[in-house]
Amino acid sequence: MKSSGKKNQTSSGNNKFSKRKNLSEIVLNNSSKKSKLKHGQNLTNKNNSKEVSFKSENSGNVICDEKEGGEKIIFWEVDHVIGHRKKKGRNEYLIRWKGCSEDENTWEPTKNLCDSVMGEANQFLNIKKGVLPKPKFLEICSGSGNLSQALRDENFNATTVDFAKEMEADVCCSLAELRVLIKKKCLPFSLDHDFDVIWAAPDCRTWSHAAGGHYRNKQSLDGYPKRTSYKAAQAAKKEIKDIIHIFQYYALRNPNLIMVIENPEAYLQYHPVSKLFSKKLFLKQMRVSYCHFSADTTEDLPRKNTNLWSNSTILHEQLHGDAYYCHNHSRCMQTASGQRHQHQVYDREDRYSAYPHELCRFWARSLAGEVRRSRNS
Repeated sequence: MKSSGKKNQTSSGNNKFSKRKNLSEIVLNNSSKKSKLKHGQNLTNKNNSKEVSFKSENSGNVICDEKEGGEKIIFWEVDHVIGHRKKKGRNEYLIRWKGCSEDENTWEPTKNLCDSVMGEANQFLNIKKGVLPKPKFLEICSGSGNLSQALRDENFNATTVDFAKEMEADVCCSLAELRVLIKKKCLPFSLDHDFDVIWAAPDCRTWSHAAGGHYRNKQSLDGYPKRTSYKAAQAAKKEIKDIIHIFQYYALRNPNLIMVIENPEAYLQYHPVSKLFSKKLFLKQMRVSYCHFSADTTEDLPRKNTNLWSNSTILHEQLHGDAYYCHNHSRCMQTASGQRHQHQVYDREDRYSAYPHELCRFWARSLAGEVRRSRNS
C-alpha cells in the first residue's frame, strides 16, 4: 500500500495509531499482495528476506517506530469499517485505510482488530441488524443532492430540503417556511428527528464574486439601498439568520449535533451576519479549494475556494493550516492537467454550483468518521 501524500494529525488520542495499544493490524506492500504483520514485528518480508520499503517516517497515514537494534515498525491508520461478511463461520470486516484508495480496502478477521476498531465494527454490525438506528443527515439548500448521496453511501439516512421544485428534494420549502414550521411545532415527519449532522449551503448568488458586484461589494456589504438589487441582498441576509435559527433548534434536540455551513469565498465572510456563526452556534471557519479534488478524476475543476463554518473536530483536523486550500491564482498542480485554473468558476449551465463528487466523498467520510467516533465514546 502507498502512503498518502497529505499529512494527517497524529497527536490526537482518538487516532487509531496514536498509541500502540490502539493500533489495528499492519498492512504493508508485498509485491502483488498485501502482507500483514502483527504488533511488534519488524519490516521484513518473510518471502524473500528483504526489507519492505516505505516512503518516509510519519508520512501521511503511517507512523514508523524504531526499536532497539534499528528495526522499523510501520503502523497504518484505519479510516473506518465499511462492510461485514461471514467467511468459514467467522466474522470479517471490510476496512478502509486512511489515505488509501478503495482498491486497497481489505477484509480483516476480528482477531486482527484492536479495541477501538472493534467498537466501530460492532456498531456497524448493530446498524446493519437494525439494533442501532442509522445516523441521520439533513442537507438544507441541497441543490443537486450530491452530498446527501455520498452520506447514504456511508450508511446514513439522508434528508434533503430545497425551495426549488426541479431539484426534487425530499422536502420542498424555503428557509423562511421551515422556520415557521419549527415555530408552529408542525414539522413533517421527515424533518422531525434528532439529526446527527446538518449541512446548509445558502444561496450564494448575492454573495458571490461571480455576480460582478451587482448586489454588493466590500464597501457596501449590505447592498445598495437605492438599487433594485437591494431587496435580494437583504433577503439573502435574512436567509442566513433563518439558518442560524434552524440550527439552534436542532442543536437543542441533539447537543452533539455536527453543524456545517458552506458558502463560496466572497462577501459573506466579511459581512457582520457571518459573525453570528461563531457567536450563536460556536462554529469555526475553515476553507477548501475544488481543484484539490480533481487529481483522481478526469475532470478539470476550477480553483473555486469555498468557506466552511463548522463545529466538526475531524473537519478541522483535515483542513487545518489550509491543507486543501489553493493560494495560486493562475496555475495549480492539483488540477488534472497540471496547468492553469479555469478562469470562470460558473458557466451558463452552473456546472460548478454542484459539489464535485470527490469533494462530497471527502466531506462524507470526515463527517461519518466523527459520528462514529461520537457513538463509540
